[in-house]
Amino acid sequence: MDVAKENAMRWASFLTVLALLPGLAYASEFVGPIGAGAEGLRFSAGTASPRVAVAVAKSTSCQGPWYAYENADTGLGRLWTATLTEAQAQGRHVRIVGNGVCDASGAEGVLFVEQHGAGSTHVCARGGAAPMISLDANHMRTGQSPGRKLMGYKLRVHQEALLILVDDAPDLQPNQIRLEVDLDADGARRGKAIEAWSFCQGSRTGLIETSMQGGFGVGVICNPISPANNFRSGCTNTQSMVIQQDTTSELWLRRRDWAGVWHYAEGIDSTLWKAFGGRSLRFIWLTD
Repeated sequence: MDVAKENAMRWASFLTVLALLPGLAYASEFVGPIGAGAEGLRFSAGTASPRVAVAVAKSTSCQGPWYAYENADTGLGRLWTATLTEAQAQGRHVRIVGNGVCDASGAEGVLFVEQHGAGSTHVCARGGAAPMISLDANHMRTGQSPGRKLMGYKLRVHQEALLILVDDAPDLQPNQIRLEVDLDADGARRGKAIEAWSFCQGSRTGLIETSMQGGFGVGVICNPISPANNFRSGCTNTQSMVIQQDTTSELWLRRRDWAGVWHYAEGIDSTLWKAFGGRSLRFIWLTD
């Protein structure tokens, strides 16, 4: 077999594999009534505790009419279940925000639930497999100390290492944070992102991404990051944003896998304001 034909067959096989991979799904949103009885709420045995499936009158990001979550009888799941059953009994509208992740049955996971309209009950928190992290007193002492600080950070699940540069920002108020996301091209080449969310408003308020300039494997010569080059390799595309405390209660870190599919990796809750309010932050992924 000649080389050209062999390469063509390899590419065809690779593209076939990619076609079978799940595509990037974005969080969907539904506002309206759920169905009556079991057609609206279904309770079943989950992997660890009771599971709830919620039928809605539209397709979710998973191309079906169902949202689902576990832990129906504990914690946040218990609050969601109470909210949904009360709305169903009273014929009231609900608002459901999904997480864009499809389970084996084709249902989309749940991030946020509320009764919609006057007197609605808000459940301002996020679910899903990615952990929610609270920053501790050490982060707060370091984050609020004047001058540039370097903080090491490691994702709990994926164990990816990050460097957080914390800097003075005299142009910002204590209720503002400037965020930037970047890669250390020596050890991290897949895309990363940070999302700002305010679930009491039920919306994403900001998104910044970073990637290799020109894409993966383009042969760009990258500099090792160091204080001498302000910790910039010179070969990444970076973005920045300023977030406000009254519209941002959570930061969510996202990562791309080898196939280019985005995943939520970890969330940082509102303790970020005690640690970094009025400061400038640069999240630099050191490893994939």
